[in-house]
Amino acid sequence: CGKEGKKMKSKINLTDNLFLKILSVLIAILIWLVVMNINDAEKTTSFPVPVELVNTEVITNNGKVFRVLEGSEFVTVKVRARKSIIDELDRTDFILTADMQKDLKYDRMVGITVECKNKSINIDENVSLSRSNVEVSIEDSATEQFQVHVRHTGEPNNGLVVGSMVPEQTIIKITGPVSLVEKIKTVEAMVDITGIPGMTVKTCELKLYDAAGGIIDNTYLKYVGKNDGIDVTVSMLNTKTVPLKFNYTGNPAENYAVKEISYKPETVEIAGSAEVLSRIFRWEIPAEAVDVSGIDEELQLVVDLAQYLPSGVILKNGEESSALVIVEV
Repeated sequence: CGKEGKKMKSKINLTDNLFLKILSVLIAILIWLVVMNINDAEKTTSFPVPVELVNTEVITNNGKVFRVLEGSEFVTVKVRARKSIIDELDRTDFILTADMQKDLKYDRMVGITVECKNKSINIDENVSLSRSNVEVSIEDSATEQFQVHVRHTGEPNNGLVVGSMVPEQTIIKITGPVSLVEKIKTVEAMVDITGIPGMTVKTCELKLYDAAGGIIDNTYLKYVGKNDGIDVTVSMLNTKTVPLKFNYTGNPAENYAVKEISYKPETVEIAGSAEVLSRIFRWEIPAEAVDVSGIDEELQLVVDLAQYLPSGVILKNGEESSALVIVEV
């Protein structure tokens, strides 16, 4: 009896240990699942993604143009998935397209289709969009010609001034939606003259302005024959201060003679190439500018200096272009 009792007791102990081991394993698995579920719980994230319009030739081949209305060109993609999947995602995983041939509705909305490169994402279950359509404006195309005006920013090097700024073309054709083309009032090329030493060709961005001076978005406008900016040839000139000298023509009335000629300013600042300026020490205004014929009292007149500029010379920017001449008799 004693031996049989011992064997039975050993057998029972062995079974009890096996049960406990199995139970421990199950509990460990359950705990692991709970921990994994906590650490890899579902979470939500969002990505701003641009929408690409496809098959746009359906519109443009019919003599029409389109533009995406502001605010609808980007869509927020909201994703809900396990943390481990979310952590691997970024905005480039999502491809948003709007097919103008298949999904254009009411001539103003294009349905959005979404794809995801990450195969762990189920579009129908895991993804939602902030909007389901891209809003577009479809209208007639227009083309008009505009004069190109050149302006400059920045400061020239010491002793230099802007001589000339000549665009490669003074007239440019612009084509696009008629509602935008009709708004264009001024076309400007802006040149930064900072540090330009002499003659330089600079490529400048064209800016479009409406009648109120507001900038017009040129995203949906095209410059005919030009892809980028426009080249402007900038010529910088040296400056020099020179005294003025006035002569006169004619004779005053009988028994009168010219007593004195005075004028303001007495000196002016001119600009030109170094070679031209080196030959100018005084700026003599031709006698024809001041005619004293028959005068019998003080004569005052304003002389336009610009019409008597020496060849190759201009007045410095901002310099007064006229002089007050007083002739005493």
